[in-house]
Amino acid sequence: MSSERRIDSISAVEAGLRAYDEALIVVSHDETFLESIGIEGRLELAGGVRRVD
Repeated sequence: MSSERRIDSISAVEAGLRAYDEALIVVSHDETFLESIGIEGRLELAGGVRRVD
């Protein structure tokens, strides 16, 4: 798959997730992606510690 097709695919996924109007669980380490889909709250797990924003 070419880089251009990957970017188009990622953009389509981001647009779909932004348009989704229900509860959503997303697992990602990519802060840019999380911001682009408009995550409003998060639960972070690291070394057994939970942080909720």
